[in-house]
This record gives sequence, C-alpha cells and structure tokens, in this order.
Amino acid sequence: MIYPPLSQISGGHLGAGLVLADLGNGNTNDDGEHGAQSEEAGEVAVFVQDSVSMTAKQRLQGFMDTIATDFPNISVVNVYHMDQLDTMRQTIVAEKNATLAEGQEPLVAENLTQEDVVTYILEKNPNLKGIYATDLDTTQLVASVLKNAQRTDLKFVGFDGGEEQMKLLKDGTLNGLIVQNPFAMGYATVIAAARVSLGLGNESVVDSGYTWVT
Repeated sequence: MIYPPLSQISGGHLGAGLVLADLGNGNTNDDGEHGAQSEEAGEVAVFVQDSVSMTAKQRLQGFMDTIATDFPNISVVNVYHMDQLDTMRQTIVAEKNATLAEGQEPLVAENLTQEDVVTYILEKNPNLKGIYATDLDTTQLVASVLKNAQRTDLKFVGFDGGEEQMKLLKDGTLNGLIVQNPFAMGYATVIAAARVSLGLGNESVVDSGYTWVT
C-alpha cells in the first residue's frame, strides 16, 4: 500500500514538542525535537477532529506519548473529540442549568454549538497554557473561539493549512501549523506507480514528511 501523507504519529510527536517549545521549554528546538525530560509544568488541551479515524487517533497518540515520555510535568487536562458534541451538550446543560437563578431561561442542549463547547472547555480550565488541534477544521474552530474571546495568552499549534490559517498565523492567533507536503506526496505516488508498472516492489509505507509553518 502506498501511503504518501506524513507519519501521523510523528506529526503528533512534533505537535507536542512545538506546543511546549512555545510554552518556554528550553530543551525543545525549532523542529520540535527535545532531549532530557522537561521540568516545565503547565496545562494543555487537545481538540481532535473525531474519535474513529486512524489519522485522528495517530495524531493524538503521537502527542500524548510525547507528553508522557518527555514532559511528565505537563498535564493534558482535556481531550475533546468533535464527534462527542451530543455528550458535551448534555454535560454543559446539566451543569449550567443546575446553577440558574430564579427566572433565568434554562439552556437547551440542541442549541449549543461546537463553538459553545470549546468556549466551555476554555472557561473550565483557566490555567491553560497551550492548545493542540489535529486538523484543518478543528484548528479553524478553536482559532475562531480564541479570536472572539480576545484570548492572546494561549500558545496554539494546529494541523494543516489554508488561506485562512495563514491569516491566523500573521495576526498571532496561531503560533504554528504542521502541514503536509503536497509535492512530496505527488512525487512519491508517481514513483510508486512507476515501480509497480515495472514489476518492482515498494515500501509498505512511504512517509512524505511535513512542513512546519510559522
């Protein structure tokens, strides 16, 4: 099987290193590589596009493995998968409605959006220092909430990039993006196809790498 995109686990590994580099860990370089365990402490949150796709699972796994191995004093206080919206709606409604003052209208679960959930998570974790988002749509969603809340105190690394994400980098909402390498993906695919046509073997996985954009 030819698999041109970047190694998703190594992408998550890079994401952890870069989020924590932005938090001020001196033993993490600009490529997300790090040496001895960090003594830096802090809280980070992770926003994942879904709970079922292999891409999502591996990007999260790479991040969590790196935190556990190299940053033991960093706490991942929340991992929210975007397909858990209904569950989070019920959690938020139960909590908020339990504290309503007399005469206040109760919240209705179906009216809550993904933006509301992200806002709730940020409010529940006031000591957050960093955020990692695992795909284009999730990055855009979290960035929108941060901009609306005028939050400039959080270090934010996302995955994948487009025109809107480039604007977010320029205005400082995003600290960086881990993006795939389209040229290398296309090149690897052509080479693999040529080898097949010639009866030659291919590697089972072809890693086309990534680009770190700031």
